Formats: sequence, C-alpha cells, structure tokens
Amino acid sequence: MRVRIRDVVSVAGGGTPKRSTADYYGGPIPWVTPKDMKAAVITGSQVTLTEAGLRNSPAKLVPEGSTLVVVRSGVLKHTLPVALSALPVSLNQDMKALIPGAQVHAPWLSMLVKSLEPKVLSWVRATTADNFPIDNLLDLVVDLPPLEEQRRIAAVVEKAADLVASQTRMAGLLDTLAGAVFAESFGEPIVNPKGWRVAPLEEVCLGKGKYGANVPSVDYSPELPRYVRITDISENGVLLPEPRSPGGDRSAWSDYALEAGDLLFARSGATVGKTYLFRGTEGAAVYAGYLIRFRPNPKIVRPDYIFAYTKTESYRAWVKSHANVVAQPNINAKQYGRELLIPVPPLELQDVFVKHLEAIDGMRRLTSARLASLDLVAEATAARAFAGDS
Repeated sequence: MRVRIRDVVSVAGGGTPKRSTADYYGGPIPWVTPKDMKAAVITGSQVTLTEAGLRNSPAKLVPEGSTLVVVRSGVLKHTLPVALSALPVSLNQDMKALIPGAQVHAPWLSMLVKSLEPKVLSWVRATTADNFPIDNLLDLVVDLPPLEEQRRIAAVVEKAADLVASQTRMAGLLDTLAGAVFAESFGEPIVNPKGWRVAPLEEVCLGKGKYGANVPSVDYSPELPRYVRITDISENGVLLPEPRSPGGDRSAWSDYALEAGDLLFARSGATVGKTYLFRGTEGAAVYAGYLIRFRPNPKIVRPDYIFAYTKTESYRAWVKSHANVVAQPNINAKQYGRELLIPVPPLELQDVFVKHLEAIDGMRRLTSARLASLDLVAEATAARAFAGDS
C-alpha cells in the first residue's frame, strides 16, 4: 500500500523553557536536543526538565516509540540524525517527533526515515541555521507493508546493525588489549617497576629530535610523498584518510623524509604529546613542522616499544607536567629528548612484546575487514528494505 507519511503518523514539536528559571530544569523528564542524537535509540538526555518546566513551555511529552528527527542544526550539512525514543521524552525547538499510528511499527518508521537521508539532505537550506521543511518529509509517498512485514524488515535491518556494532566493540577491545599486554610485560602505571636502566629519549635514539618541514600542503599526488601533519594523526596514532602532499620547492622538504621506525611527537596546541609511528608501509612520506622526529636506535629499543609507552598513563602524566603554557601548550625537541625518561627493558623482552603486538594487529586488520564488509551489508539491507520509497 502506498501512503503519504503524514497520513500514518502524528507530529509533535518542541521548545525551550525559560532558561532563567532554574526550577524548570533538573527534573526527571528527558529533554532531547540535537546534542543527544548520537545513537539509534534514545534512552536519556544531557539536560532534563521538571514538571513545571514542561508545563510552562511548548516542549510537550511525546510517547515511547516516537521517531525523533533533527530539523535544524549545522549537522544537517552532512547527516540526518534520526533516533527511536525508548521512553517518553520532550524536545527542544530544533527537533520533531513522528508518532506512529496503529498501522506502523515504531522501529520500522525510524529506519524508514533514516533511509530517506539523501533526499532530506537535498532539501536543507541555510538561513540563520541549516534546516529543512518537515512538510516535505511528511508529504513523501512511501510503501507501507503490512505490520508483520514491517516487523520482519526491522528485525533484519537491526540484526545487520547489531553485527556492525559488535565488530566496532571488538576493535575497541583490541586497542585496550595492546595496553594490557604492555602493562603485563613492563609494568604500568608505575614507571620502571622492574629496575631497568632509565635513559632520556635522545639517548635511546640516533641523535636529537628534528623539527619537520614548514611548507604548505597541496592535493595528494602519487608522484609526491605524503605530507604527514598533526591533523592527519588520530588520537590512537593512526593516519587519517584523505592524504595531502608537500607543496613548494622540493628542496624545502626533501630532507624531511621518514624512514620505517621513525617516531613523531606533536609539539604544541591541544594535540601536544600525540605520537605516530611510521612503519614504512604507508609509502613515501615527509613530516610537517609542528612534529618532531626521533629515530630509535635498534641496538637499544624497538620503535613499537617506545610507541606503546607513549600510550600509557605514565607518558600522559609526563606530558601534562611538562607542557609549557604560554599562548598554548608546548613541548620542544630538547624537552622530549632530554627530559622524557624511557625505561629500557632487555631487547629480548621487547621482541616478545612486538610479537604480541603483531598478533593483535593481525586481529585488528581482520576486524577492520569484517567491519567494512558488514557496513556494506547493513547499507545494502536497509536500501533493499526501503527501495520502494520516493
């Protein structure tokens, strides 16, 4: 059966109680705003209302099972946040709730609206804030299967999403496992509990730290190396996608080529202390000026050992205590080289640790491949389920 969405749902909007009245806030009633719309199911909110706050504002209570949609927010430039409410909630004025009628299975409606994301985003207009007309969505004509078929579709799509979520959790657990293996092998957070020699970073490396090239970045070209910048490095030390290449004259950056095993340390700003281990498998690369390169001495330390050390609580505490704050936090090459003290376990023990890391990395690659495959399956499942919508 073909229906307009507005014929099978009712719509509720939201509002904001007077901010200056403290008695309106902090009660038991969830008050959902775009900031809360980061999950497929809403079970609470950052800000809550009292009964008085609900009575004295346009924010009315909508029932459990409502489909919540962000209709005004900067996030609409690229994403349509949609969620199913697991409990009665109120909304702010940037939200709408679609309340399913008797012919509609609540989870199916939420999945349907999310499947319409490309179409909805094409309506987004920028006035005082990015928004789209809710009537456009309500006027869409869609296929409405029988209730039992809606339940079946929702269960299939939900199963695919659950598989993606489980692999995502597995990837997080593998990151935790690497830290646990380090702690078991070398002790953490107590620095050097086993009495090994402790040496400044530059004494276990081949020379002092070297600042990177100060050149602009340009669109990536396979004929040029990758230009590694602070913004390219994630919090867990992985290069982010969308590489750039170094610009300007080649002589300005050719002396900053990275070699396998080089470690980069961020020297300023909110990212101070962030690290990256260049393994050589990334292709040719040079590094930017706000990074400092240290090249570990293979006769003393393994690069993986030092990199893992920079993920510990001990290292984070050192960064916090040594970051000089003038205009912004800063740790220079001399501080890193002379003041960052590294416990030096026997190489044999470091090598055992590296083998454990290699096994974990193998599992991580397998998990990433499964996750990519499951993402495609989940998208295809949802696309097939709602292919008739227009």
